[in-house]
Amino acid sequence: AEYMGMAPISTTKNNNSSATSVHILSEERKSGLLRLFNDIDLNNDDVIDINELQMGLRRMGIPSDTAGRDQIMRDADTNKDNKLNRDEFINYIDEQERKLEEIFKQLDKNKDGLIEVQEIIDCLNKFDVKITQKEAKLLLNSMDKDGSLRINWPEWRDYLLLRNVTNLEDLVQ
Repeated sequence: AEYMGMAPISTTKNNNSSATSVHILSEERKSGLLRLFNDIDLNNDDVIDINELQMGLRRMGIPSDTAGRDQIMRDADTNKDNKLNRDEFINYIDEQERKLEEIFKQLDKNKDGLIEVQEIIDCLNKFDVKITQKEAKLLLNSMDKDGSLRINWPEWRDYLLLRNVTNLEDLVQ
């Protein structure tokens, strides 16, 4: 899908409030998210219903059981009409990306911008999940696009964005 590799969200200082930063979508980023929305909105009615979401996830190669699909819909559908309009979809993706970025930073212990096999093993061990080096390599390989077994931010984001992972505990499950 075209959303892969889109420009990241930019951060800027908000001078009108006490908040130190506000996420602002660049035009390029918003355009990419709108393309993704349109790819999932199969009947072009400017909303994504539960069936379109399920089909869109499948087309993108994202395994999503009914519970996962329903959770995305619950989290994203802020007006509770059982459909996602463009704003709800974009806001959901924006929020998911911010959460994934925080998880990425937590996993990247050596702060080199890459998640490596040992960092995955160490993280899972903290949750009493024993994983062998071979299993960690398989996990990273599923996200890895360049064969390096080192996951950069775009690989991480693109793999997990619509998989409803919002914290380290979700990743372990």
